[in-house]
Amino acid sequence: MKHFYLFILVVIASMSSLLASCQTVETVTDFDELIDRLRQAGAEVEITVDTVRYINLSVQGIITVVDGEDVQVFEYEDVDRAQIEFVMLTGSGPRIGFFVEDEPPVTEEIIQNRKCYYSGRFILLYDGEDVDVLKILRVTLGRPFPLAYR
Repeated sequence: MKHFYLFILVVIASMSSLLASCQTVETVTDFDELIDRLRQAGAEVEITVDTVRYINLSVQGIITVVDGEDVQVFEYEDVDRAQIEFVMLTGSGPRIGFFVEDEPPVTEEIIQNRKCYYSGRFILLYDGEDVDVLKILRVTLGRPFPLAYR
């Protein structure tokens, strides 16, 4: 029994040090902060006037170029709506789409490489494989989430 308690203490100590070494990423609160964080991570960022619609999201996205790669940035008015749509987009909820009222649904080609990032009022989608861009997005927003819709 004494060895069991010693084993438990070793496991708890190991897990505590592992959790302490995990990087936590602070939630992004507004668009300017998002752009600043991307730049602080070493990215060249260009904000375009191009917008994009994604069939399962209720807001229009802005194409933001990060180190020459297009990243779709969807900003919500509140965290609750962003969370709901993020959960649905990543397959953790019922699979129904959202559309802006009085606008027809927008379809798009299925992209196998799409990565989804989430922070506060933001959902970001990235279709590329550029290692530097992936690293910048991970440092800025945390790990990507797989999409339910492929």
